[in-house]
Amino acid sequence: MDTASSATFQCPALTVTYVALNTASTGGTVTAVALLPGSGITINPAGRVTIPAGTITVS
Repeated sequence: MDTASSATFQCPALTVTYVALNTASTGGTVTAVALLPGSGITINPAGRVTIPAGTITVS
């Protein structure tokens, strides 16, 4: 499954080391969890993060 649309959200300064796939945008059930390679992704300074459509694939 590929992402069909982009996802944009506000984010504090942080380092993301895991990603999770949920069945709902809030709450829901976690269906998959993945460790990001290396040291993860650092978001600094805080701000708006956009993940373009088609850049995340779950198989």
